[in-house]
Amino acid sequence: MLDTSRWSARQRADARVQFALYKSALRPLIREADLYHVSKRPDGVHWDGIEYYSAGLGRGVLYAFRGSAPDQPAHRFRLRGLTPGRRYALKFQDQGAAADPVQTGEVLMQQGVAVTLKWPLSSELVFFEQVPSGDTLPGVTARTPGTM
Repeated sequence: MLDTSRWSARQRADARVQFALYKSALRPLIREADLYHVSKRPDGVHWDGIEYYSAGLGRGVLYAFRGSAPDQPAHRFRLRGLTPGRRYALKFQDQGAAADPVQTGEVLMQQGVAVTLKWPLSSELVFFEQVPSGDTLPGVTARTPGTM
């Protein structure tokens, strides 16, 4: 068990941000969404991916985990359950806005989402949300928990 009484003020603040992200963005998806395993069986060495997607909410999240292999900094995850003709805005939780593309469901399901992580045993959350037809991009639920 982790002794949180020894955490620094910075660690406590980071934990509060992550708890808020879970409560506001992740928990509703986990509760309402379909679950897809979008990688081979996890072994701790290679990449692992889990997708939650709710067609009713029109949004989802990919949990991408890099394994311990030092020679695998990038991986493509083919998403499931999307509508091929719809467009989806992606938000990479840790990589910043420069990594946030818009793709069709067809591309995301056939070619996948490319995730690059510099360090073994690291992870990324990739939020995605349907772009309403004829509309501007939606504010994808991610990044700053207090302003979602």
